[in-house]
Order: sequence, then structure tokens, then C-alpha cells
Amino acid sequence: MEKFCSEVPKIELHAHLSGSISQTTLLNILGVDQSESLMKRVALKQGDQRTLDE
Repeated sequence: MEKFCSEVPKIELHAHLSGSISQTTLLNILGVDQSESLMKRVALKQGDQRTLDE
């Protein structure tokens, strides 16, 4: 089993952003008005919680 597992091709399931930037910085780079309702609906800030249904 160990041999099988070591020989199976590996894939990366996900990757975290290295050196991520703040929402404010991203919006400034994009030239987006920070009051846009879409960003308020989809962005999570520290401490916010949301379920998958939301």
C-alpha cells in the first residue's frame, strides 16, 4: 500500500494566497468604488461568519 500511495500522481487540491493583500488595497488597485454593494455581499471581514447556504 505504501508503494502504491507513493507512486500515485499527486495534485494540488487548493492553494492559499501567499502575501495576500487587504480588501481595501485590492479595490484601490482595481479602481473600484469601495461602497459597491456586490463587495459588501461577498466579502468576509475578520470575525464575520457565513454558512454555505448564504
